[in-house]
Amino acid sequence: MFKYLLFFVTVSILIAAQNKVKKPSDEACTKLHEIFFTYTPAPNIEIYVERYLDGKQIQHRVYKQFYKIEKIIFPLPCTYILKTVEIHDPYLGNDLGTEKTWMITDIQKDFFEVAELKGNKLVDFKKNYFTKKKE
Repeated sequence: MFKYLLFFVTVSILIAAQNKVKKPSDEACTKLHEIFFTYTPAPNIEIYVERYLDGKQIQHRVYKQFYKIEKIIFPLPCTYILKTVEIHDPYLGNDLGTEKTWMITDIQKDFFEVAELKGNKLVDFKKNYFTKKKE
């Protein structure tokens, strides 16, 4: 019972936060549920990300050598929750088991922007650039 109540409260907070921000359409966000992209958290460091419909996201600093595996859940089309389940990279943190909620705030031709949702505020805006799947 508590799980359902917690889920309901979480979704209610997410809906309230989304209503405060002009966001892309649900249809546009749904297209980002399975994609490949990169982001640059610091100069000279590029992270390649694989996101799959089975609920898994993999971030690679050095492809197939240094990586972080996350479980991804989309409670709403433009909002997702990442939970770290495995880490093989000291740079990508030591946050095993932690969850972060992100909201897609903008989608352009070459990139999409996200922000972390903390409480009912959006913080830590990041641009993610579309790329092709690596083989």
